[in-house]
Amino acid sequence: MIGTHIHEDHTEGMTGIINDFPIKKIFILYNEKDDFEFYNKVKKVINSKGLLIESLKETGRFSLGENIEFKILYVDNTELSKANNTSIVAELTYANQRYLFMGDTQREVENKLISKGMLNDVDVLRVGHHGSDTSTTENFINKILP
Repeated sequence: MIGTHIHEDHTEGMTGIINDFPIKKIFILYNEKDDFEFYNKVKKVINSKGLLIESLKETGRFSLGENIEFKILYVDNTELSKANNTSIVAELTYANQRYLFMGDTQREVENKLISKGMLNDVDVLRVGHHGSDTSTTENFINKILP
């Protein structure tokens, strides 16, 4: 389970999922300097299930089964004033289909991914920041769509 970043609309609902489904690993970006009530509720449920929040690193890869790979493209927990840009960005490959999940990242992160050459052509895009005008730039779209 991944909570892309520490905004309520991306993590608060995790409590119900953790309570109702068997979860093996949990990844959430969080800086202990921040103290959000909803995050503390999530953390309490995680602890009650004996789970640990695991850390992610850029270029981390996970096999989720035959022909399913999950790759972390971006992780940054340093710009707390811009929490959207601390979102985890991940690519899922299933068989020959590629899915890109941008969290709430904005154009600054898109540009970083482009400059690092980390983007591939994708079949499905989960746009950044709910499709707002702060993300999904034309340059970004041109890099990921075949």
